[in-house]
Amino acid sequence: MSYLDQQHDLPKWRAFDSEGLGRVPYVVALMTLQRLDLAFRDFFRRVRIGGSPGYPRRRRSVDSFTFVPRSNLWTPGPNRTWPLTVPFLGTVPVRRHRPPPDAVVKFCTLRREADGWFASLVYALPDPAPPPPGPPVAPVGIDLGLSHLAVLSDGTTISPPHFLKGAERRLGRAQRRLARKERGSHRWMRQKERVARAHLKVARQRRWLAHQLSHDWTEHFDLVEMEDLGVERLGRGILSGPIHDAGWAMLRSMVEYKSRRRSRRFVAVDARGTS
Repeated sequence: MSYLDQQHDLPKWRAFDSEGLGRVPYVVALMTLQRLDLAFRDFFRRVRIGGSPGYPRRRRSVDSFTFVPRSNLWTPGPNRTWPLTVPFLGTVPVRRHRPPPDAVVKFCTLRREADGWFASLVYALPDPAPPPPGPPVAPVGIDLGLSHLAVLSDGTTISPPHFLKGAERRLGRAQRRLARKERGSHRWMRQKERVARAHLKVARQRRWLAHQLSHDWTEHFDLVEMEDLGVERLGRGILSGPIHDAGWAMLRSMVEYKSRRRSRRFVAVDARGTS
């Protein structure tokens, strides 16, 4: 049964089950069907190439869900909280880390991480203005590497942070404690959350640095050129650990979308013949 068949039958299913599936926003139901179709496409692709098929399984627990708001989400609450209206749950106090833009919320995703629940809101914003015509005033070329995280064409160098390497001792100790506990027990579950929080801290440190660097580069340069590195291919070799710890793909993605948002130019240069 293809995705198009299910999409065609979805309105009839919603009308038949008005108190169940009918209460779920239509866009959310479509997104669920798309994820289901993607899971089975990958399954049949693995079967064709002779790999480990891995038949799609149902999630045992819900760690994220998406909904489409039908009214204003935000109402001021006490202690700098903003109650967020969630379907089937009511109002949930949320701490906002930035004021929302004056735009329409398309959908909201709630996801669970190791230290709590987070809400991500997607707003409908107008397209940014195109870059101004003419040659760039302040161009820069950026070379990503391992001995230096980034080397700019103006001579600036960014030292590699080595977030994962700095946390290896703490992570190893937490994982050894997890291995000594009985799998499935309460102590095993608590220690598993401690390991997840340690990994989450490293990921947030890496994301924070990528945000800082991409903000500075797109703020001071109107043309940013970076190598078009095949990170997925390079990450399979003996240097996979340092490459993933450097966060090349995330850094390039942030520079690209922030350049577009600030009406800057971004160019991905073929990595062959560069240094």
